[in-house]
Amino acid sequence: MKTGGFSLLELVFALVLLQVGILGTVGMIHLSQRNLQRAELTLKGTVEGLWIVGSGTELSGPGIQVERWGEISWVPEPTPVPSLRIHVWSPALRDTLVSFRVLPRIGIQASLEPGAVALLGSW
Repeated sequence: MKTGGFSLLELVFALVLLQVGILGTVGMIHLSQRNLQRAELTLKGTVEGLWIVGSGTELSGPGIQVERWGEISWVPEPTPVPSLRIHVWSPALRDTLVSFRVLPRIGIQASLEPGAVALLGSW
């Protein structure tokens, strides 16, 4: 003889399914927060690295700049094309955020001699 309602087994199964769903949601929130932090630091490192290059600072040799959120290092690479390698590291994430190469801008300047062109290189 069955009366209305749910059995104890059905309730336990429903609670287990609810718990799995809640744990999955909490895990996804944690993962998205971590990815958002990494994206913010990557953007900050890229902007800071490009700012160092564009600031007109003499970058003829290797160097490092330490910030609160990480460190930016640069190394000139003469071959095959003269360039500057920028490397951004985050100790909080214990990972490389971004690594990129900056090529020099080439400007063209007219010469006094007819048909002659001088190439000027700058970062």
